[in-house]
Amino acid sequence: MKTNYSETEPYAKALFELIGNNPLVLKQSLDILLSIENMAKNNADFSDILRNPTLKAELKLNILNKLFPEISQTDNLYKLFQLMIQNKKVHLIPHLANLLNKMIFEKDNIDEVQVISSNELSQAQIDNLKVSLGQFLNKQIKIKNKIDKSLIAGLIIQTENYIFDNSLKNRLNSIKEKLLSS
Repeated sequence: MKTNYSETEPYAKALFELIGNNPLVLKQSLDILLSIENMAKNNADFSDILRNPTLKAELKLNILNKLFPEISQTDNLYKLFQLMIQNKKVHLIPHLANLLNKMIFEKDNIDEVQVISSNELSQAQIDNLKVSLGQFLNKQIKIKNKIDKSLIAGLIIQTENYIFDNSLKNRLNSIKEKLLSS
């Protein structure tokens, strides 16, 4: 089931406005949300419970509290969950982590960049990319390296707003297209 992020965003914004200036509570809330997101991805029964319209709101909140007892330690998160359950938006809870993380990155001027390469990058290569991309984007850079053996060589760099494809696979496809169109 595809999630409408415009539906989730107001809840994430409200949470961020309440806890965004408290790094400890922010980290604690993000950790809880990441755990919920992970469980929803890996446990179809859990996802079904959250989406089940016949289960009472109180039962869903009790299930969340049993599985994630730390929710009750973060008052604003607990109240947000209550509100989402009352509004029949409990199925959106697993998607809050992604949006909250984006808001944290935006506040801290960080851009998460996915670098796809044919082989694992060395720490020196990652550090060089961070510096170059940081200067280009005028942001701090966090790199997630993904391996794709089909690239043969080179890199694909994906930011929120840009895609740089300098892979050998892309170059070969480009040559092929030029030859076929001639």
